[in-house]
This record gives sequence, C-alpha cells and structure tokens, in this order.
Amino acid sequence: MKWRLKRLRQILKKLGLRTLLWYFTWLFSFLALVIYSFRGRYEFASENIEYETSIASLRTAQEFQDFLSDIESEFNITVACISEKLYEQDSPEMLQDYFVRRTEEVNRSDEDIDYIFYGVINGQFFDGTNWVVDESYSAQDRDWYRTAMKQNGEIVYIPSYEDLRTGNYVVTIAMSLPYDETVIALDVNVNLLQKYAEQNFDRTANKQVIILDDNGTVVIHSDKDEIGKNYAAETDTLGAFVYDLWTRYGEQDEATWFKIDGHNYMLGTAKINDVWSALTIMDTHKDVQELFRFLIFSLLFVIAGSVVIFLIMMYSASKKLRLDDFYENLTTLSKSYMTMHKIDLEMDSFQEIHCRNPKIRDAIGKNTRGASEKMLQIMQRFTAKESLEDVLFFVDLHTLPTRIGSADSLTIEFLGNHLHWMRGRFSVAERGSDGLAKSVIWTVESIEEEKRERERLQYLAETDKLTGIRNRGSGEAKISEYLHTYDGMFLLFDVDKFKSINDTYGHSIGDKVLTAVADCLKASFREDDVVMRLGGDEFVAFARNVKTRAEAQQIINRLFAGIDDIRIPHKEELRVRISAGVTFSRRDNSPTFKEVYKKADEGTYQSKIENGNFVTYVE
Repeated sequence: MKWRLKRLRQILKKLGLRTLLWYFTWLFSFLALVIYSFRGRYEFASENIEYETSIASLRTAQEFQDFLSDIESEFNITVACISEKLYEQDSPEMLQDYFVRRTEEVNRSDEDIDYIFYGVINGQFFDGTNWVVDESYSAQDRDWYRTAMKQNGEIVYIPSYEDLRTGNYVVTIAMSLPYDETVIALDVNVNLLQKYAEQNFDRTANKQVIILDDNGTVVIHSDKDEIGKNYAAETDTLGAFVYDLWTRYGEQDEATWFKIDGHNYMLGTAKINDVWSALTIMDTHKDVQELFRFLIFSLLFVIAGSVVIFLIMMYSASKKLRLDDFYENLTTLSKSYMTMHKIDLEMDSFQEIHCRNPKIRDAIGKNTRGASEKMLQIMQRFTAKESLEDVLFFVDLHTLPTRIGSADSLTIEFLGNHLHWMRGRFSVAERGSDGLAKSVIWTVESIEEEKRERERLQYLAETDKLTGIRNRGSGEAKISEYLHTYDGMFLLFDVDKFKSINDTYGHSIGDKVLTAVADCLKASFREDDVVMRLGGDEFVAFARNVKTRAEAQQIINRLFAGIDDIRIPHKEELRVRISAGVTFSRRDNSPTFKEVYKKADEGTYQSKIENGNFVTYVE
C-alpha cells in the first residue's frame, strides 16, 4: 500500500497542478450540461404525454373503424346477395350452399376460420360451416336474432360471447331483412380482432390500448388476459376505475389525468362506432423512470469518460516510470519460455534476457555478434529434420524485417530434435523511421501438451460422437475437396424402417444399430476413402478412383455382407437392412456435394421399393 501511494504521488507530481485544474473544470462542465439536458427532456416529456395519449386513442379508433368498415362491407355484400336469392326464390339447399361458399371465400386460407356467415330465413337456420344444430337449439331465442329484429334493418353489434360451435369468443354483426323475420349474421373471431390490434396498434410498455363496448365488456386489450372481462361489474381494479371515468366524462378531445395505487395515469378516449370506444391508458410513472434512467446513464457516461481521460493522463505521466520497470518485468515474463533473447537486426547482435537451456547458451557463446549466422547454426542443431527447411527460412534475419512487415510478431511451430513440438516467435521491440523492425525479441517455448490438446479437440470436432466416423461438417468438406481432384463413387444409404426399430426396441438399441452400420461402412471402404454419418440413420461414403459399376459392386457386396452379419446382443431377431443409391463423379465436371447427393438420393428412393439391402445406380 505504501508503495502504491508513493507511486501515485510520483504520477500526480508529473501531471502538474495546471493539468489537474483543467481536468476538474472539464468534469464539472459536463455534469452541468447533463443536468440541464435532463431538465429540458423532463419538461418536454410532461407536455408530450398528454398529446400522445389523446392522439393514440384517435389513431386507434380510426384504424379500428377502417378495419370494421371492411368487415361491414363484406357483410353488406353477403346481405345483398341473399336478398337477391330470396327475391329469386332460391331453394333452401341453394341458400345453404351459398352460406358455405361465402364463408370459405371470405376466409381464403386453410387456417382457423375467422369469419362465419349464418342466419335464419323463413324460420330455418343456415350456417356457413354446415354446423348441425341440436334439436333444443332455437336461433330465434339468441341475442343476435332478437337484437337484430328490434333494430328493424340496421346493422347491430352483439357483445363478445362464447360460440357454441367453435368454443371461441366471437363478436357478432347482424341485420334483419324484410322477408318473414329473416336475420343474417356474421361471427368474427375475437382472436382475429386481437391479431389485427397487435399488428397495427402502437403499444409500448407504459401504454394500454383497450376497445370497450357500451356494456363495459373488453373486446380488445393489449393484455390478452383482459379480453372478455366486464369492467362495469368489477370493483377496486384499474379497469373498474377507467370504466367509471369513461362513463362519467364520455369521449373527450383532451386526455384526463387520474391517480390510483400511487401511480399517475392519463386516459384518452375516442368513439369507434355506435357501440364501441377506444381507450388509451398511459402510465406516466414509467415515462419518468425512463427520464431518470437517462439521467443515470448520462451521469455514468460522464463519470466513465472522465475516468478514462484521467487514466489516459495517468498513463502518459507514468510512461517513463513504466519504462524503468520494463526489463524487470520482461525478465519475469521470460521464465515461462525456454529461451528469450533480444536481437538487434542493425547490429546483428544477441542480448540474452533468459535462457533455461545451457546447450543453447553454450552455442551462442560469450560473443554476442553474428546473430544471423548463430541463429542458423543453433536451429540446425536443435530442430528435427522434418521441420528444418521451414525453420531455417523462418530464422533468416536478413529477410525478417520484410517478412514481419507491419505485424507485431511472426510465429512458427516446429518439431525439436527430440520430436517435441516447439513454438518460435519474433516480436517487434523497436522500429526504424522507415517502419521496418530494428530489433526483435526471440522466444522459444514448448507446446507439446497444447499441440496434443489441439489435435484432440480437432478430432472431436470432426467426428460423430455416436459412431466414431466423420460427422457431416468434416465429411462433406472432405468429399467436396475430393470431388474436384478425383473421379470416384458416391454412395448414399439409410437404414430401412429405422424409426420402427427405435419405436419397438428403444433408442439405445437404435444407437447400437447405427454404430454397427458405421463399423460395416468403415470395414468395407479403404482408409483413404471418406465415410461419414450425414445425420439420423443416413450415411455417405466416397471411394476415390472407383469408376465402374463392377468395381463399385464389389464394395457394395462387402457392405451388404457386413450388414447381414449384424447381430445386436439379446435382440437376435432384429435384422438390419439398408437401401442405397450410387452415382459416379468425374473431376472434369467439378460437381458439388449437393449435386452428387441429389443423384444418389434418387437411387436410394428407388431402392426402397425393393426388400432391403438393395442398391440403385444413377448416372
């Protein structure tokens, strides 16, 4: 702690009083700017909330009115067509057929039905879904019929209710016709109205959009759980409070402020049609929270920025102090390396920083001159012949500045004379005015364990965990490479009735089947061929330089024989069969994996017609 305080005093002294005064002046100026900005945003938000609430209600009402107008238009077309059919005295069968066709026409999809046309004509009930009514069912006793008859030819909206046919909540549009107490009706699925609302209403976390009918029933709500509730029958809830305000003041041009449970709200209202209204509730508490979050984030930004600037200042002031510690830290770092030397490329000289290998130290000797020649001699002595050519090129100090260029370092991995993997690295320590390296740090470390772990991870990444053969990624990449360099045979097959095996014997037996099939595949092909599990029970193989059906059939016969010999312990009755497709590729055509797969897949499909262990060749 005493050392840190001493170090801090040294850095502050280098900064100087004038620099510190400038820094704190800048900091307080930015804090004042943040507070002023927050005040302006707060005043603007307060004025804007009322406007947003009012305009949201009007926009919601207009959008929903346009949507309802489209629905009413479809309804009016239906009513006009039925009136014409009644005038022409069409038969009941023709009327029923029209209701069905009209319902299908308006829905225009295979999804759940959102619109259903139906009605009562001359005492007979007609339905667009061919719904068979119960004997006790009387359409004349339903609200939609009685309400439409009372309105004498005007379109009426029936509050949402649960439909007996579908179990869905629906809103009904109905109208009576002057033909023996005839009523035509249209059910609109509430889910459709909700879907429309979700697609078109601008709702944020602090805003609720509600469509109410005159009875206080929620037709649409930004919270789906509220749909169908009757706010007129509720007490001590937000919905009940909103309904009370709405019935008290009605639709107004300006939004109304109210408070409940410690939260300030604003209510905007607008009429949609004669029976529905659009209400918007804005929770202003959340808007205020957003403003305070803006203030907090701004303060944090200023504080973080000031800390960064202060750290930069501290860094600049401490640069000389850190340079004094450089070689001490470098010596500590070098202990993780076998050897570390600084090489002056202009002077062609060595400077030892650390060396754990006495043989290397003896090879360098006391004379630090002639670094380029000594590097070649040392690497010839301590490098395995498999890596010698690459290493000698890498340690050529004459070409090193050009090769390393603007990079910070240059690395090579090579085999040492004891066939252990090593890593050599040149790191730029200093550059000249031309940007080329003047001096470098040369380090050597053992990476034997790292190399083994890297190879192990690569093997795991390229291998199917269940079967031990190549997985899709590595197998497809290798076959794609072979397709451009070799002619060969491409084989695709899958296990017959594999789903049935899983269902009958369980997935553990299914896994054993896949493993056994993979073993047969490996045994049937050469080591330099590619065998892979494409996924599920689908396997692929590519045999290089197999160009004829006769050559291919020998391999296929070995594979079929191995498949026939598969026996799963304790499941001796289980017999495994495969269906295969084969195609031949020519490197001159540069086929892709997808192209040969498609051909072989056609063969596999044809083989499935036969009774197992069958191959089809596709040219």
